[in-house]
Amino acid sequence: MKAVIDAAGVKTFTAVAWSYGGHVILDYVRTYGIESVAKLNLVGTLAALVERPATGPTNLEALRASQARSVSDNPLEVVQANFGQADFITHKRVAPDMQVLVDMMTNQLPTYAKRMLIGKITQNADLVDKLTCPTLVSVGDQDVTVPAASVE
Repeated sequence: MKAVIDAAGVKTFTAVAWSYGGHVILDYVRTYGIESVAKLNLVGTLAALVERPATGPTNLEALRASQARSVSDNPLEVVQANFGQADFITHKRVAPDMQVLVDMMTNQLPTYAKRMLIGKITQNADLVDKLTCPTLVSVGDQDVTVPAASVE
């Protein structure tokens, strides 16, 4: 992201970060600072700026093992690793039919992007005070990944 911004000669930009993109932009802020981010819109994500109550497994070892398998060179292993992740990424239990959809959504992020970010994404609460640009968090009242109350 930084290389593209520099190559384009962009001094400031507005970031619209959806879902996992929230983690990407916060990693950028953590690494390069907030100065070039003029405005920020987090869409359907809090990108670990606040802690969420766990709805399912809280075993971080299991999550880390699943993450390691999700960046395998074997596509079948990647798909298998991503199933069962719904409880890790939602703030409330979802209906069984929705759980399958949420699990399938975890397969949308390309493996190369996961490889770049695994290990970097932790809690980002320490960045809240560094977000000095106007910041908008967009969530719907039916959003299963971000509780609307935590945005307020």
